[in-house]
Amino acid sequence: MTSKKGLELTLQKLAVSQNLSNYLEQYQTDGKTASYLLNIAFLDGNIYGKSIIDLGTGNGIFAIGAKILGAREVTAIDIDQKQIDISLENAKKLGIDINFRKSDVSDVDGQYDTCIMNPPFGSVKKHGDKPFIEKACSISRKVYAIHNYKTKEFVLKEYSEKGMSELTWEKIKIGINRTYPHHKKDMALIDCLFVRGFR
Repeated sequence: MTSKKGLELTLQKLAVSQNLSNYLEQYQTDGKTASYLLNIAFLDGNIYGKSIIDLGTGNGIFAIGAKILGAREVTAIDIDQKQIDISLENAKKLGIDINFRKSDVSDVDGQYDTCIMNPPFGSVKKHGDKPFIEKACSISRKVYAIHNYKTKEFVLKEYSEKGMSELTWEKIKIGINRTYPHHKKDMALIDCLFVRGFR
């Protein structure tokens, strides 16, 4: 079992794609946030020895962190092959075995113990997070996810209607580096909603 700080440092060093898509709302989850979420899921008993699905894996940060924390098996999907390629590279460097797959979220099947995700916020495509919520609730009994805090009521309603009877949440701030031309700051702190949903 690695320490929380050790996990954060390992995740912070993962390579990040330089070819991100604003339309797909691709933003890099930082190591501190990923470590925080993963450690909560671990302490809840929902990572170690469990099957994990990471929807919209990006550079693989949640998938890799879950495997480091002792997940039995990890599957991670992304619609963007460039993200899959960099995830594979990151996992290979750490000697970690993860099933990375290029797939649209709607095509994901199977059943998993826990879903961990940082889906699109729906800022570019309205309710772009809805297919992720629907899929997460249909393929797993436990969900840990990051959403736009401004959509809190919509997000919590979606989880509740999809069968997540036990919902807890907290407001967190995530640092987003300057990623796209419309960004005006080198770093912006974004209010986010961290949701835990259990059946």
